[in-house]
Amino acid sequence: MGIDTHHTCCFTGHRTDKLPWGEEETDPRCTELKQSITREITSLYQRGFRHFISGMAMGCDLYFAEAVLSLRRAYPGLSLEGAVPCPTQAGRWPTDQ
Repeated sequence: MGIDTHHTCCFTGHRTDKLPWGEEETDPRCTELKQSITREITSLYQRGFRHFISGMAMGCDLYFAEAVLSLRRAYPGLSLEGAVPCPTQAGRWPTDQ
């Protein structure tokens, strides 16, 4: 049986250079955004969504992916797919990323 496309959520969002807090993930606005993403994924799970797709770019895409991975401990059956647009996507990322 394949992926249920009617219960799949795709996500992409702003990159770190477009966020008001930049790369500072301890900023309260970033913390609230991450909590909001987690609440929404939980709500989607409760409505039958199990498969999640992230654009895997630095910033909101990775916040989303990290939330899905974190919730897998509590919600069985969650899956995460990385929709990497090209093989060189991470080529300009900082080394620690």
